[in-house]
Amino acid sequence: MKRTASVFLLFIALTVIGCELPIIKTDSSPSAGVDLAQYRKIVIVDFQITGGSDRASFLFHDALSKQLSKLGYDVVGRIKTKRKMKDAGVSSNFATLTRNAPYIGQLFGVDAVIGGTISSFPLGDEEIFFNQNVSITMIDAKKGFTVWFGAGSCKNGTLKGCAKRTARSFMKKFPRAHKRK
Repeated sequence: MKRTASVFLLFIALTVIGCELPIIKTDSSPSAGVDLAQYRKIVIVDFQITGGSDRASFLFHDALSKQLSKLGYDVVGRIKTKRKMKDAGVSSNFATLTRNAPYIGQLFGVDAVIGGTISSFPLGDEEIFFNQNVSITMIDAKKGFTVWFGAGSCKNGTLKGCAKRTARSFMKKFPRAHKRK
């Protein structure tokens, strides 16, 4: 009897917890023949918001930066990036990112530039839980070609929770950075 009650309580707990956790789906792949780990120094530009809150962009930027740093990549800070790009008059618009990547690479002395788009839509009037879609592109900072692309979604999560979990999910397939010699 005790065992049946324990199993029942475990089932109830998992059901309740499962309903509260966001559902994360990501897919990513490097370009053919590219060793991502050679791109040690990275700058992440502002993500273009295609729907929803501007807050989603900086939350995802910070979460992605933290995950890349854990893997050994040198990531330029968000505030420094924003200030330096504004002073140089460079757009971080996703549509012009490939064209601007070599200039951004020179500006920051990095190997790669990461940018993308985010759309986040509140579920209900309280704007506590969101559905969020993210696309990320990593571009070679010298030649301007795409070296990695990822797309993902988060359903039924807070903005911060979606940002953290989606960034973590993307980075599961990302290699550790090579050490500089």
